[in-house]
Amino acid sequence: MNVFLGNYSGETGGYRSAGGSCAIDTSGELIGRLEAHQEGLLVVSRESNQHKWKVKSVNM
Repeated sequence: MNVFLGNYSGETGGYRSAGGSCAIDTSGELIGRLEAHQEGLLVVSRESNQHKWKVKSVNM
């Protein structure tokens, strides 16, 4: 199962959160991730007949 993890990257209660949203494939390999304090979107796609992932990060 592919896993997509979205973490909050802002400040809450006076504390800085961890961030680091990421995507992990079925073999446990990291597909892509945002930096710890990067606010943005991680866009991950793949054609059904291909094995290579396309990853793009969009800063907010």
